[in-house]
Amino acid sequence: MESLFYIALYGAYFVFMALLLVGCGLAVAPRVESARWRDWLWAMTVRYALGLSVVSAYVIWLGLAGWIGAATVWAGAIGWGAMGFGRWRAMGKGTPPWRGSQWRARLRAMPLDRRLLTLMVTTALGTLSLNVLIGGLAPDVGQDSMWYHLSVPMQWALTGWAEAMPTVFPSNYPLAMEAVYAALLTLLDEPACSVLGAQSTLAFLWGGVLVGWRARGWIGALTGAALWAPAMGAFFGIAPVGVKNDRMAILTLLCGFVLMVEGLMADRRRDGRRWALAGFLLGTAVASKMVVLAYGGAAVAGCLGAMLFARHEGRMEWRANLRDVLYAGVILGAAGAGAYLPWAIRGCLYGGDPVFPFGGGVFGIRPEYEPALAALRELNAMFPFTTDGLRAAVTSLGAKTRMAFLTRDALFGIIVVAVVAGLIRRDGPRRAQAMAWLMCAFVFMMIDQRDEALIRYFSICYPLGLFLVVDLFGVIWRRAVR
Repeated sequence: MESLFYIALYGAYFVFMALLLVGCGLAVAPRVESARWRDWLWAMTVRYALGLSVVSAYVIWLGLAGWIGAATVWAGAIGWGAMGFGRWRAMGKGTPPWRGSQWRARLRAMPLDRRLLTLMVTTALGTLSLNVLIGGLAPDVGQDSMWYHLSVPMQWALTGWAEAMPTVFPSNYPLAMEAVYAALLTLLDEPACSVLGAQSTLAFLWGGVLVGWRARGWIGALTGAALWAPAMGAFFGIAPVGVKNDRMAILTLLCGFVLMVEGLMADRRRDGRRWALAGFLLGTAVASKMVVLAYGGAAVAGCLGAMLFARHEGRMEWRANLRDVLYAGVILGAAGAGAYLPWAIRGCLYGGDPVFPFGGGVFGIRPEYEPALAALRELNAMFPFTTDGLRAAVTSLGAKTRMAFLTRDALFGIIVVAVVAGLIRRDGPRRAQAMAWLMCAFVFMMIDQRDEALIRYFSICYPLGLFLVVDLFGVIWRRAVR
């Protein structure tokens, strides 16, 4: 009986946190106009990611002043969430998807083989989701969680300050997900953090399915459910869920990247709100995992490059394209810097490096933080950018590739094939996405590490190849059914 009580309690936490975070996201972007389930659910996924970003930044701003506490955190978050739902109701237009939806008729009209395939994949995805939820009911007692993923936010919740501690060197990183944990720990317990971890895992797993559904319809959703969700779930979603910030990085990178890709359409290039939201999400992704500084930079370079070389009715209009690139680039940069700003201030106040550990050579580091910097440099070593270093990096690529396949990374080889297919297509945006992923692969090659965790860190950039994978399987499906 007691077990059922705790299941119900943490289930209620799950629903409450989801509604609160979506509400905080709606306060930033309240207008949701689509009447189609795929677009409406994707819009709510983006709002959820925005809510995580807003709460994380809010907690750190409070922590810079020593004001992290149950009253300040929860009053602000609940007020922000309530304002979001109020703005949504006041500004929302269009027919909600649950009114006038024709999905039952479409399902009945679907051929029997497609219905059976859909049922099988949906059952598998539902089983994976249930496993993630069950894992989220258990407290995380892993070494990293006890060392800093949970201990550092608990310290913030107890003292009110978002401190960095020289003796716990990962605490010097920007820790966006841990800031949300600190908000929970001001009032709730550690398992609530695992529940939030499970929730964010489901958000990016189902988010990939929604991206495929919106891009290529039924076959796109099937590709996302059969490839993206199981492969990424194997890295981040299998119980015990753990408490890590990789999932928040993937979710915010995925949402920000999709917003940028959709902004490449001619009628959306001057949509400043879209570029601002994308930049804010990418800034939060960097604050979640510093490796996204390279991945997000590759994504931005790819999208802006596609915009610069875009053709209008068969002609290249350089001046118009350059104006669009400058417009989007300035907004992306300003919004990304705004999202990262509290973490930069925190880095300067404690260690002296606003982009720890990458800026130590430029900004300097305080003496008491030098051992932490040395430890992180040893942990995250890079090959030198010299002829010998590049030769060693290329030589290491074979071992890293074998390690990826030995860890059963199903998406690794598929994305490589999809990237090659994207490069040979006569489609500017897709070529740009392929080039962006290759830039991420170059970073992967230059990391001097042989640990299996390297493959998991590299998989954070897989959202940049999701459209290419969906396109590849869409082409295969169309040719197969001819």
